[in-house]
Amino acid sequence: MYDNYDIRVALVSYLKANSTVVATLDDPLEIRELSWQGEDFSFPNIRVTCSVTPTQCNITDVTAVVSYFSERKSSKQAIQSQGIIAKQLHEDDFTANSIHMSAIVVTQLPDAVQVSEGVWKADVNLTMKASGGT
Repeated sequence: MYDNYDIRVALVSYLKANSTVVATLDDPLEIRELSWQGEDFSFPNIRVTCSVTPTQCNITDVTAVVSYFSERKSSKQAIQSQGIIAKQLHEDDFTANSIHMSAIVVTQLPDAVQVSEGVWKADVNLTMKASGGT
């Protein structure tokens, strides 16, 4: 069984290693967990959160959200990057930090929302299975 921390770390590691996703950012270090509380950060950035449900046979069901934050006048950058992230993850599988993620499905791509003046957020909602790495 894996907990939220294990899954977030693995998903963040995978995204940081994905050159297509990293190309949507000015700073590749700006892929972090949603609850990261540093003082120095820049836009655009990507934040990851998840919830886990342990099941049988050492498999964990995961619901995750990859959020793309953009500081632009319109939502265009956030929406375009949301689509890039979704295409990289949908129906993919990977192993990161000894955790194998499989059965990855993008379940929803909601419209971008303005979370503060000049800051847009576009989410990629996912479901997947986590199991021991191969």
